[in-house]
Amino acid sequence: MREGVAQQLVLAAAGLDAIGEKSWTAVDDTPLQRSRTRRRFEKRVRKANAKEKRELQAALTELTQPALAYKAAVEVYRRYGAEAGRV
Repeated sequence: MREGVAQQLVLAAAGLDAIGEKSWTAVDDTPLQRSRTRRRFEKRVRKANAKEKRELQAALTELTQPALAYKAAVEVYRRYGAEAGRV
């Protein structure tokens, strides 16, 4: 195979065919940047979930009647959907 064709196949397989050769970064830099970005995003999600769980637990400990606790949990579930922490 010619060298130009092989390079086109590699770029197409990597999804870089729409980007010019001079504008894409080295292969070593891209996975590192993606993983760092992904880790930062996952950390923000974990922190938000932990905050919601703390708020829910604090609200439930203040309530003395089980019916009110159930009502508070239903309200949180409605507000946040299935992503809400378990009670």
